Amino acid sequence: MRGIVTAFTDITSFSVNGLPITTDDSTAFPDGTAGIVKGAAVEVEGAIVNGVLVASKVQLEDHHASDDDHLNEVHGAISGLDKAAQTFTVRGVQVDCSSATTFSGGDASNLDNGKMGEVKGKLASDGATVEALRIKFEQ
Repeated sequence: MRGIVTAFTDITSFSVNGLPITTDDSTAFPDGTAGIVKGAAVEVEGAIVNGVLVASKVQLEDHHASDDDHLNEVHGAISGLDKAAQTFTVRGVQVDCSSATTFSGGDASNLDNGKMGEVKGKLASDGATVEALRIKFEQ
């Protein structure tokens, strides 16, 4: 899974896009562990056990920010929609769609709390918000 570290206790216990992650001595960290902090873009591989992703590999994604395959990606229901500010939350990740966002399966008027979607974008300078480049509405 690719996404943003949305909560961080320590390197053995954190969340990505709201999904709890655990690591252990067998987890590979190809880029080291220093950059894995709240707001970091990461890719995590592993298996979900009882609602927790047990990571076999955790890799930083910031160095791929301009690579479309490595944009931050969040799937889920929209909540906390603020149409005036053009912001909302998906799985605990704040999303800003106020700039050059393209839409698939609808347009900005289709944004609504509870609506399912996929957001792809880059991490904003605040380290916590995804600036949406593309939003795809899911059925």
